[in-house]
Amino acid sequence: MVRKPWAIIILTAIFILIPIGNIITSYIVSPYNVSFKDFIYSLFAFKVNRIALLELIIPSLIAAFATYSVKKWSYIVLSVFVLWVFGSGAYDLYTHYGEVTFLQVFFIFIVPTLFSLGVAIYFFIPAVKTTYFDPKVRWWEAKPRYITDIDAQIEFDDNKKNAKITNLSEGGAFIETDIELSNNYEFKLDLLLADQEFSVQSK
Repeated sequence: MVRKPWAIIILTAIFILIPIGNIITSYIVSPYNVSFKDFIYSLFAFKVNRIALLELIIPSLIAAFATYSVKKWSYIVLSVFVLWVFGSGAYDLYTHYGEVTFLQVFFIFIVPTLFSLGVAIYFFIPAVKTTYFDPKVRWWEAKPRYITDIDAQIEFDDNKKNAKITNLSEGGAFIETDIELSNNYEFKLDLLLADQEFSVQSK
């Protein structure tokens, strides 16, 4: 199996690990003097903390799925994630204005904002954007190609020209010929394969 680019794999892994970092930093900035074990227990055990727990975990996992999927809609999901991170941090600062320490501001707003900004910049790199918007450049999704050396003929406008098929895949063939063919030009391809003649309408 052909793997996806390392940058996508690493960024996906970071998104998956973010919930752990969120829980740890939430404990660090928590005003309550409790042990980490009790803090974790309170997150999962008390209904009043369920929404906060979901906010710490779910958005990053959705962003991880969008990043790894490498689709056009991934950009919409990741844009919402970036806005969510910024908005959530700004809301927390606003509701606790005058009560938070620099350490809390650092973990609640500065670090998440810088990370989301970095994500936004990364996904606006032209090569990255092309990968998500153009399926043709996703080599890991391409069907396997098989090296061949097959003589063939191209029929076009009542003419025939010799050609050579140098590799084949489920989606098409690479043909060497001295004919200049424009995109979407339709022609007939004649070839002999395993002692059988084939005539294929091609584009």
